[in-house]
Amino acid sequence: MKTLKRFWLLYLSNVRVTTRVRVVLFFTILFPLMFIGIFGIAFQTGDPSNTTIDLAVVNHDQGIPDDGNVYRNITGDIVSGDFYSREYLDLLGSVTFEDNETKIFDITIFDDEESAMKRVEKRDYGALLVLPENFTTAAMASRRALFEGIIPLDWTIYPPANFTTQLTVRGDSTLVQFTISYSVIDAVTQGFFTLDMVDEIGGSVYLDGGITSSGLTVFDFTVPGLVIFAILSNLSTVTVTALRDMKDGQFDRLKLTKMRVSEYLLAIVVSQLTISVVQIPLMFAGAIIFGFPISTRILYAFIFGILVSLSVTGIGILLAAFVSSTEAASALSGIVSTPMAFLAGAFFTMPNPTLIPEGSILGSHKLGIFDLIPARPAITALRVVLLTDQGMAGVWYEFWLTTVLVIFYMIIGIFLFSRKHLRAK
Repeated sequence: MKTLKRFWLLYLSNVRVTTRVRVVLFFTILFPLMFIGIFGIAFQTGDPSNTTIDLAVVNHDQGIPDDGNVYRNITGDIVSGDFYSREYLDLLGSVTFEDNETKIFDITIFDDEESAMKRVEKRDYGALLVLPENFTTAAMASRRALFEGIIPLDWTIYPPANFTTQLTVRGDSTLVQFTISYSVIDAVTQGFFTLDMVDEIGGSVYLDGGITSSGLTVFDFTVPGLVIFAILSNLSTVTVTALRDMKDGQFDRLKLTKMRVSEYLLAIVVSQLTISVVQIPLMFAGAIIFGFPISTRILYAFIFGILVSLSVTGIGILLAAFVSSTEAASALSGIVSTPMAFLAGAFFTMPNPTLIPEGSILGSHKLGIFDLIPARPAITALRVVLLTDQGMAGVWYEFWLTTVLVIFYMIIGIFLFSRKHLRAK
């Protein structure tokens, strides 16, 4: 009970209302909201989803099995070759935006993934779609699942009804073209394999080539970055608060309550988490006013927002270990936080030189130099979750990477800060 009381005493000491704190609240809440308003007005009518996206495609489909069996489609006609992958690509290439006849994709077929990916890396193409070798086999299995027992064909030679496959969409997930490409391809694929006969899987795509566009704008793409930018703005608060308590005797007075160092650091963490928990809904409320789509997926922002807030606390404590005055702490945190926001891609995409290439210890993922900034994988994950149909299952790599970085910066920050300011004198 005493520990709990000391904790709240420490917590309140970090959020006491003073002129300095009012200034902090302006820069951590009002200032980011001003950014939301500026971006919302500037990009309210911008709609990149009405621009055709160059899509690279590599088709590994082996076609209908050449096993001596005669396969027929649902009308009884014999099918052979790569019938289903060709049909799928024809459908994908014909889908248009809901409000006009502009095609969403201009498809270019490549013979190998390596050359196609190089063009994607140069941003000549918005994304790369790879069709697997068993694409047609999976399509045949889906037809069996839909029509076996309804249409009198010999379905026993078809693949099992539960046979599935996986298409791969590759590219830079921080680019709006990639986000739109994934969203559309995912919807078209669901409709193709189910013929829109299963409501909970298909639904938004029609085989006549029309698709309900998600209507993504530049502003929608920027909102996740602006939310994380607001949290990054707290870096100055953490650095200045931690150092001020050392310099003005506040920490020595708090020690009279028999508090532990861990309690003091926990108070700083919780105070910053509180600010972030207030920031996130306010930022999204401002974004919704300017047209950002309302969705329960916004709740995912709290997961990554909290992780980024923890990393900001760790980095702030780390910076406080290298300065001796609150003025220097404020200046250093400003120098660090602003470039950090840009390099993390908060406002627009940035080149990200590869540190660990794809296909190495990270499997199908690669690690860029700027991925070591926790905000970058967090922003990437939020754009995927908020702007596509993927849930957390699609961003587990970003989640674990952000978590590992949080732990790293917290450990390093606490170690150096304790060594500099909390050692017994």
